[in-house]
Amino acid sequence: MYNYLILHGASGIKDAKWAGWLKEELEGDGNEVILPCFPSKLNATPERWEDILGGYKGSVSQSTVVIAHSIGCLLAINYLSKKNLAVRALVFVAGADSKKFAEGLPKDKAEYLREVIYPFLPSKGGKSKIKDLVREIICV
Repeated sequence: MYNYLILHGASGIKDAKWAGWLKEELEGDGNEVILPCFPSKLNATPERWEDILGGYKGSVSQSTVVIAHSIGCLLAINYLSKKNLAVRALVFVAGADSKKFAEGLPKDKAEYLREVIYPFLPSKGGKSKIKDLVREIICV
């Protein structure tokens, strides 16, 4: 049995119906599941999200599996590397992982995505450090 931390994307928890479903499924198997609710869209800042996640720091351990989507993936990299927290696995689902994600989109959509996601992009040091803190990284 593991404990799980589910991190939704920029659209917020209300649009992340998958996250609530997954939480119920994992809890049904007897696992502990944490599903924080972060500010969405333009209210999303790394600092605000990290502050909220900090309230769960005591529940994150080497047996934790982090499942993250969109900027939740970036939050996981930044937060775990800054706090030097080791976890069992990171499962990234459709992660926002590059500045190239907005290429080819209409200008207004691309600008919106840049405003929301760019501040969450991890440093090179964070990306390197995360490899030492996590046993397994899965990208879907």
